[in-house]
Amino acid sequence: MYGARFGLDCLIVESQNIPSQATLTSKIENIPGIPSISGFDFVNNLKKQVKDLGIKFAFDDIKGMIDKNGLWEVYGERNYIAPSMVIATGQRPKRLNVQGEERLIGRGVSYCATCDGPFFAEKDVAVVGGGNSALEEALFLTKFARKVFLIHRRDEFRGVKIFEKNVFSNKNIEVIFSSCIDEILGDNKVECVLVKDLKTGKIGEIKTDGVFIFVGSIPNTEFVKDLLYLDDNGYIVCDEEMRTSKRGIFGCGDVREKSLRQIVTACSDGAIASHSAHLYLKEREVIT
Repeated sequence: MYGARFGLDCLIVESQNIPSQATLTSKIENIPGIPSISGFDFVNNLKKQVKDLGIKFAFDDIKGMIDKNGLWEVYGERNYIAPSMVIATGQRPKRLNVQGEERLIGRGVSYCATCDGPFFAEKDVAVVGGGNSALEEALFLTKFARKVFLIHRRDEFRGVKIFEKNVFSNKNIEVIFSSCIDEILGDNKVECVLVKDLKTGKIGEIKTDGVFIFVGSIPNTEFVKDLLYLDDNGYIVCDEEMRTSKRGIFGCGDVREKSLRQIVTACSDGAIASHSAHLYLKEREVIT
């Protein structure tokens, strides 16, 4: 939006396979001026607003980025060339990497309660994780599931206090601390999980119809790992003006190294990155 306001000719290349984190959020209640909105509705509103400004969209999964005679080229099924790029590719959920997880994805194993929660009406589900996402999605799943087992490897949560309070006061959530899933069992669908007590080493079985996994995220930066400076976790290192280690390339949102990853901070990053790109193009006399 800010790029369009600066008079720039903008193209958004959107992934065909990786949905935005905001889209997968059941309810957003921390945007100033918007008391409550679903992630799906919020993203749709953004897209409409952007399209109304005349910004074009392309759908592709970007594989790499190279210097093209002073311009930048990203490529997937097609090639896209511009004097400046803003990277806002976000992050995706980590996997547990336990036996049964890969085989049962879409058959009870999920990374999106908003997408799949309604399929578990009056069923028992397990949620893995102890951060904000795990707590929020466990609460969301109680709208459908009969019972939610919330499994966390530590002995306390890492989420905000209001989520913790709501989890502990919800009679449909059973919290299992200091434990992890050792294996996910089932023939054609999830039937149960083996849970290991990390203090005693004892392994027990919990009957469940679904496993929802929220144990962190991985930045979508594979396509620039040999081009830009990344931190130890793979996030793009930017300065306060969203400039990366390469001139003309800017980063914003969850894909960059930062302490707080929220929609409001991503919006701020995007505005700054657009402004910085505008100044860069003026400096190069690409625009006047």
